[in-house]
Amino acid sequence: MLIPRNTVSKVINGRGAVQEPTRQMVLKKAMELGYFQMASGDALQPEIPLDRRLCILGDDASPYSDPDWLAEKILEMPQLPDALICVNDYIAIHVMTALKQIGLAIPEQIMVAGFDGTAQSAVVEPTLTTVQIPGAEIGRMAADVLLNRIANPGRSPVSVYVNTTPILRESTNRK
Repeated sequence: MLIPRNTVSKVINGRGAVQEPTRQMVLKKAMELGYFQMASGDALQPEIPLDRRLCILGDDASPYSDPDWLAEKILEMPQLPDALICVNDYIAIHVMTALKQIGLAIPEQIMVAGFDGTAQSAVVEPTLTTVQIPGAEIGRMAADVLLNRIANPGRSPVSVYVNTTPILRESTNRK
């Protein structure tokens, strides 16, 4: 895939969890993707470099629920990315509020995606593209890993992966 000017940052160490919404946005000519509240991990699209100037990287104490603060951070970017991928739906919904506050149309001027699959993602305007995570399954797996670790304290740590489901909605449906 040849994309002339690309900048993408990382969102989670999700091994493909966000690749489908990302692929949808790239295919819709989203040349630059900005990510909020990043965690470290493998690049979503290794051929697309990370541009930290198009990211909002902060600790959990940062006021991600404040649309004024988010709008300020967005306006500080040297250029507006075509899409923002947020670490969760909560932040994505607040980002959408900030974008509307500064007069940007979603998805016509900027696309937004979240991660969680919360109920709120289906009722915001426009509806939010997200990645559904199997919360109950994750809880069971975490309990199993913890109980196994307690029973076998010398055992090496393990990595556990779960399947996720992209839910493509209006916030990335650029025509």
